[in-house]
Amino acid sequence: MNMRLLRKIERLEGSVSQRLGPEPRDAVVGAALARVSTADLLVLIDACETHRAYREWSDGQVSAGESLRSAMEAECLQAGFKSLAEFDRTCQTTLSPTSLGRSGGPIGDSYR
Repeated sequence: MNMRLLRKIERLEGSVSQRLGPEPRDAVVGAALARVSTADLLVLIDACETHRAYREWSDGQVSAGESLRSAMEAECLQAGFKSLAEFDRTCQTTLSPTSLGRSGGPIGDSYR
């Protein structure tokens, strides 16, 4: 594995470990992330690091975002929520994979 990839993984792990204890949404988000390929997750990390608006994302970045959205929707339904939107309303937090939708990204209510 190259050093750049290792640093990105360490940053991702660090951001998760900084939280104070598990939140109710952690199980759903963790399961959704496990459904998404490593390649798609790396594309999403790069997309977020560029700080570009969603409308400026490449086709590959949009596709990776859709993969994450689909995984989140599936996990929300499996956890008993009626939709991803209901999950977001019920389990609000300041930082989550679904928060991309609040800025026009591929996940969350504002995308639809």
